[in-house]
Amino acid sequence: MAGRVFRVHFNEKNYNNIIGVSKSILSIEGKPEFCIFELGTNSRGEISRLARATRPDMSLITNINPSHLEGLGDIEGVLEEKLDLFRLTKEGGTIFVNADDPYILPRYKDEKRTVFTYGIENHAAFRLTVDESLGWEGVAFTLHFPGDSVHTRTSLLGRHNLYNILAASSIAYAIGVEAALIKDSLQAFSSYSMRFRPFAAKGGYTIVDDSYNANPSSVEWAIKTLLELPAAGKRIAILGDMRELGAKSSYYHRELGRILAESPIMVIALIGEEIKETFRELGSERALLFEDKDRLIDFIKGKAEKGDVILVKGSRASKMEEIVEALK
Repeated sequence: MAGRVFRVHFNEKNYNNIIGVSKSILSIEGKPEFCIFELGTNSRGEISRLARATRPDMSLITNINPSHLEGLGDIEGVLEEKLDLFRLTKEGGTIFVNADDPYILPRYKDEKRTVFTYGIENHAAFRLTVDESLGWEGVAFTLHFPGDSVHTRTSLLGRHNLYNILAASSIAYAIGVEAALIKDSLQAFSSYSMRFRPFAAKGGYTIVDDSYNANPSSVEWAIKTLLELPAAGKRIAILGDMRELGAKSSYYHRELGRILAESPIMVIALIGEEIKETFRELGSERALLFEDKDRLIDFIKGKAEKGDVILVKGSRASKMEEIVEALK
């Protein structure tokens, strides 16, 4: 959005760690009006180092969820780590706070920076309201800006993507991108590969490729979205490990089992070491556990029929995209 109005530099792909952000800084050419950096973390102090390197004038935290607990300890560790981004934003700068996140607003107060809130459920300066679900075609919605609003639509699927859209649109509007241009940009944007991207397979079923990564929150969002989307046939979930959860791995994998047990998903295929806890929670009547991908793929090929919808998701280390490719 900003790139259609200003000279913008941004980090490519998922270059959001120390090495990736450093490469992005060194690759700056000319004199961009804005530099947009995604900062990631999987260990304590990483956000602080990245924020000191980039010295943001504006910053936004998407949400606080149980990810990378192996390096961050617990949800409190995730919160404290991410709040460093706000703390290290330049004084007099601007921060954007997710008003629907239960952790950030109660904990973070700031009198040295301008604070804008954004949200879908709660009152906020920037809001998004859903006008109509368009099924597999996406969502029609309205963006409410301070003193302005715009009706638009997106082909992206899932409520989690609506939060991403709202976050990006809030910053774009705040830096001077007109509402009409935001509308056009959102309508033209399509999802990246391996991020809840649906496509039709030769067998007549739909595969939802969400194989890029997985944590407890993103898996829950993916399952909810799978159940909300129309399906002429049965819904199938193929799930791999959720990595980097540390001592909480067993708990969150069992919690996933409880979520799946309450769902109407008819076929659940699991693969991985840590996800064995999910299988123990579900039992063999609701799920099948596989030791290798070839057997899982053969099983799914025998089960999948025209009209079915198949979700494939797991952590990056699980390489779940190999299953996606085999099922095409």
